[in-house]
Amino acid sequence: MASAPTQYRRNYLSLQSSKKYGVPVAYLIGIEGIETAFGTNVSTSSAGAMGYFQFVKGTANEYSYPYTNEKTEPVYAAQSDAAAHYLSVLYREKKSWAAAIAAYSGGGYTLADVESKWQESQKAYLHERERGKSFLGGAGSVPGEVGKTIENAVKLPGSILEWLNSGGPVKLGLDLLLVLAGLALLVYGVIVAVRPRERAISMPRASVKV
Repeated sequence: MASAPTQYRRNYLSLQSSKKYGVPVAYLIGIEGIETAFGTNVSTSSAGAMGYFQFVKGTANEYSYPYTNEKTEPVYAAQSDAAAHYLSVLYREKKSWAAAIAAYSGGGYTLADVESKWQESQKAYLHERERGKSFLGGAGSVPGEVGKTIENAVKLPGSILEWLNSGGPVKLGLDLLLVLAGLALLVYGVIVAVRPRERAISMPRASVKV
């Protein structure tokens, strides 16, 4: 059975959804924090909403949201995409993020509440970082925009942490190995070219008898 994605992995997946639909990643993470306490309370609400972002059945069908409380990475990725898509539609209709989030929540919470939850997630990240969470890919990887403000999360998506998540260090290491291998071949070629010349210089000339 597949394990549930960690908060740090979910944040990274939300970043991908935010880029896809032009939604601030901070709002997706904040909404998840309010709706399901950052994935610790994924259950069916009294209104019949399900999943990490709490969609009711009709909205779930409209936005291809997996209508389930299953806690796996593929389910989260699809639910995050649907939430980002829905929020982007609300933003176009309402002309402001504050109004879009109020519509998303049915008036249950505000933009300020979402921003507060985002900040809470960053504090949790810093705490877990001190405990040695993995900086590379996989289920324990960190989100690409951790540590940035909400504005920077939108304006500067290409962060160092995102580079780490994408396997950048591994690619860099392979590139360095290729460069070193090329240098080694170059040095070897120089040595091979110089040695015959050295032997030719050191050989004594044959005496010529008249």
